[in-house]
Amino acid sequence: MKHLTVIIIPIIMMLYGCDDKKELSDLIVVGNIYKHTGAGISVTVREGVFPVTGLDVRVNDYVLQEYGYTKGLYSISQNTMPIESGVEFNLEIVYGENLVTATTTLPDTIFKIITPQENDVHPGSMPMEVVWNRSDVNARYVVFVQEIFPEMTNTRHLTNVLQDTSYTIPASVFNDTGFFTIQIFAVHDGMYYPREIFYGINSNVEPDVVGFFGAHVQRIVRIHVE
Repeated sequence: MKHLTVIIIPIIMMLYGCDDKKELSDLIVVGNIYKHTGAGISVTVREGVFPVTGLDVRVNDYVLQEYGYTKGLYSISQNTMPIESGVEFNLEIVYGENLVTATTTLPDTIFKIITPQENDVHPGSMPMEVVWNRSDVNARYVVFVQEIFPEMTNTRHLTNVLQDTSYTIPASVFNDTGFFTIQIFAVHDGMYYPREIFYGINSNVEPDVVGFFGAHVQRIVRIHVE
């Protein structure tokens, strides 16, 4: 159990300024390198439910900028920093007197969906087998199905983390007619996909910080259910 410690600081030290000693026990770091239609890196930092702002966050010495509308979210795009497979990405966060670190790599981009193909027609209320090629020996996979409307999307199915390179989507997912997207993610260490997917595979943030710094490559096809 943690105990609250009250520290009285002399006025003279306050006049000259000092850094608060931040505790790592409540820190949560979730970071992801991604490459699909675009590429970049995003890292969220929180103390419990509260975002942590104003931090020095870097990957391979590139400084991530804090996103203006979402506090505690730091990001960089491929326009500023190269995002490629086979490169070791080292995250560093200065948090008070602590240096928080993590390392990951991007899955191999040879990863592709074999079936279904773009604009395939699928009979309603029938299961669908999805097949893809393996990215690399360290990759794991997530299958995500969305129903597409003109004004919105609707999440219909989301798997756990898979090791195989095939998966059968249940028939009940396709009980409406219209357009659907089949999205498959090849993942290293963990993946963060805004508002939809938040999976940790390896707790690789040090020293002993809750969260992960992972990477994913996404592939997507659109099908028509009739």
